[in-house]
Amino acid sequence: MLLTNTDDAVLEFQPTYLKEDYLSYKVYVRSGEFSGQSTFCSSIPNLQKFAESLLKISNKLMGKATLFDNDSDDFIEFSVNHLGHVDVKGQVGGSHNDHFVRFHLLTDQTCLEPFAKDIYHIEDLHWFINE
Repeated sequence: MLLTNTDDAVLEFQPTYLKEDYLSYKVYVRSGEFSGQSTFCSSIPNLQKFAESLLKISNKLMGKATLFDNDSDDFIEFSVNHLGHVDVKGQVGGSHNDHFVRFHLLTDQTCLEPFAKDIYHIEDLHWFINE
């Protein structure tokens, strides 16, 4: 879970299924009074690259990291703005559905490293996910 410095901003990944090198996981987001949930699918290498990009952003306070769902136009993007805050933007639900959420939330860089480490080690959960 992305722990932000406010109560009204939440981004959470919940692994549901691992098959070979691909992970399905629920993404829940809440930004203010808007919230949404969708299932993403990503390869483990893509998740690890995303986590590495988050760590680079955390260390350099510049750059961008984007994670795309393999099965829709859903995405999550982290970037650092001119004030040094972390912008988190994305879409869950897929624009092909009747209901989907585009979101934008702000947080600070202190959340990046713990979130990246959680994502980077997500494949360690394979024993739990496939039971």
